[in-house]
Amino acid sequence: MIKKIKVKEDYQIDESVARRYTPIKDIKAIIYLTKMCDGNILEIGCNEGVTTNELCKFNPNKKIYAVDYIDSTNTMSQEQRKETPQKIGHLIHKNCNVKIINKSSQELDFFELEDVGFIFIDGDHSFEAVKKDTEKSIEYIFKRGKGIICWHDYRIKPIWCGVKRLLDRLSMRMPIKHFDGTLVAYTQVSKLL
Repeated sequence: MIKKIKVKEDYQIDESVARRYTPIKDIKAIIYLTKMCDGNILEIGCNEGVTTNELCKFNPNKKIYAVDYIDSTNTMSQEQRKETPQKIGHLIHKNCNVKIINKSSQELDFFELEDVGFIFIDGDHSFEAVKKDTEKSIEYIFKRGKGIICWHDYRIKPIWCGVKRLLDRLSMRMPIKHFDGTLVAYTQVSKLL
C-alpha cells in the first residue's frame, strides 16, 4: 500500500521555462525531499537540465550528478522518445555544482560517485529500466547506510510506463510514499529497513 502525503514547503520555481517535462508541483516535492537528506544528488534522466537547474538552485552545497544518454532512444518506449534531448544538460552548464554524465544509467557505476544521499529516477520509463535503476539505487543507498530514492511519473498509467507497476509491487516489501496531486513517489532506505 502506498501512503499519500502532501508537500509542506513552498519553493519559488521559475515558471518562465517554456519546455518543462516535470510539473512545478512535482519539482517542489522533489526539492522538499532533497532537503530531507544529507549527501549529494543523482538525477537519472536529466534531459536538457530544467529540473536539474532547480535542484542546483535549492541545493547549492550539494553536488548534482545529472545523467542522461543521447542514444537512449534505442531502449526507451516509442512514446518517450520525443523527450530525448539534442544536447544533454545544456541549460545547466553554468552551475558549478553539477557534473553532467553522458552515459546510460544501466552502465553507470553508482559507487564511482561521491556520497550520494538522494537518487531521482526519471530516465527510461520502461518496466525493465525502472526496475534496474531501482535495484542499483537500493543497493547503493543500503551500502551507504541511508538515503532517499525518488521516482517521477508514478501515476502515469499507459502500458509503456513501468513506474507505477514497479512501485505498486515494491510497496509490498518496503514503504513507498506518494505526494498527493503529483507524479512523485519515494522511499527512505536505511540498513534498518
